[in-house]
Amino acid sequence: MLGHLHTVQINMQKNNNMYSKRIKYVIYNYSMPILISMGLNHKDVNIGGITSAGFCTIEVIDNKFVVTCFGESTSLDIKSDPEFDKHNIEYMLNRKDGEYF
Repeated sequence: MLGHLHTVQINMQKNNNMYSKRIKYVIYNYSMPILISMGLNHKDVNIGGITSAGFCTIEVIDNKFVVTCFGESTSLDIKSDPEFDKHNIEYMLNRKDGEYF
């Protein structure tokens, strides 16, 4: 089972003076985002309760993470909810130490 996520480290690539990264994700129980490598399948982190899954682009703009979600997981047959997922992932990435979901 996946433990509580305390730290997220994302290796960003610099493109045109902007840092960005494309990554896969799943959302557990409508609230807990888990970011996963493009080399894994969404089903590799399936422990049940996945309510949304897809891909996202993460950029750093003005020292904040800005997320764009899209697509679906064909390995789980679950679609993304782009606006809802964007909000959850941005909240997780931009939260201050000590803030919890």
